[in-house]
Amino acid sequence: MTAKHIAIWGAWYGSHNVGDQATLICIAQILEQALGKIKLTVFTNKRDHVLSYGSSESGCQVEALQNRSQFHRILRTLGTCHLFIIGGGVPFFQQPKHLLIMATLVAAARASGTPYMTWAVGSQAVTSPTAKLLFKWVLNGADAITCRDQTTIELFVSCGVARESRLVADPVFGLKPDPKISRALMKTLGDGAPERPLAALIPRSLRGQDRSANVHYKSQTMADVDRNQSNFAAATDWLWDYGYQPIFVPMNTVAPDDDRQAAHAQHGRCALLVDQEVRPPMVPTVLSKCRLAFSGRVHGAVTAMIANCPTMMYSFDVKHRGIMESMNLGRYVLDARNTSPDQTRKMLETLAGDHQIIRRKMTEHLTVLQNIAKTPGEIARKILIDQ
Repeated sequence: MTAKHIAIWGAWYGSHNVGDQATLICIAQILEQALGKIKLTVFTNKRDHVLSYGSSESGCQVEALQNRSQFHRILRTLGTCHLFIIGGGVPFFQQPKHLLIMATLVAAARASGTPYMTWAVGSQAVTSPTAKLLFKWVLNGADAITCRDQTTIELFVSCGVARESRLVADPVFGLKPDPKISRALMKTLGDGAPERPLAALIPRSLRGQDRSANVHYKSQTMADVDRNQSNFAAATDWLWDYGYQPIFVPMNTVAPDDDRQAAHAQHGRCALLVDQEVRPPMVPTVLSKCRLAFSGRVHGAVTAMIANCPTMMYSFDVKHRGIMESMNLGRYVLDARNTSPDQTRKMLETLAGDHQIIRRKMTEHLTVLQNIAKTPGEIARKILIDQ
């Protein structure tokens, strides 16, 4: 059987980030389960990195095209592939450069008659009339719209999107933990089980490489940076004071990076740090050994759900609240703009007290999320059958 050729773009594939890598791996696997043999072509700024893990981690044929130097091949691919996929995460935000790229790719697909769909997409807060107009044009022309949270569906309605948006689950809910923990990880955790129960901290630095507060999709203020550090520092101290062993779990895969910098800036001598290269399946493996978690990253919370580790979220934007609500954990969300260290400590106390009840509910709901995470694959199959 001839392999179906699928193109995918989401603006971040190729980053050294557990969530982005896991998203690509899981989408490839879901597509192959639904369609049989596939060839997945990824549009990326870091082609070599995608090639280093895409096929080996997913078990599927994954190719990559460099966004700038191979743009002519990207346009040719959009004209010849069987299906174009947008998403897997948050491609709906309002940076002008990003909007221009989205418009160009979708225009190329539509000009060639190539069907396209969104895959479990999420959004940031969007206020720009230009962005809303573009999203309306993109989505009303899509063969299918799937979103990972209700907040994104409401955004699309506010943009004037007439097509129905289907609520599905993030593809990473299908990620399988790695049963073999590396020697380096065992060294990090110590020989044997720690005397205290482990509690994970999954921070998200808001500093750019130049140390300015300019990352996470939109400009941050130095007050945002200070508040972020103060709340994770308060969490570290509370966990230690109440008998837990804090462990920082970076969602970036290699050092040096923002997560490890955040950990080094905040943790005391009492905290552990996973400080070697991290493959996506390793994160739920680590989190499965933790009693609870405090995350500033979407896929920190998703992998905690896979690991049956009750988690609370430090929410920078609507995507964080959206993913927590999809997991029925909306009550354990802190608003990063308004949260104080005292509020962080109080929510940790509540989470710790509720953890057994939360675990039971998470086990039941994870099966639901894993099943509906496969829905976009079935939708893709139907689109291709109807061609």
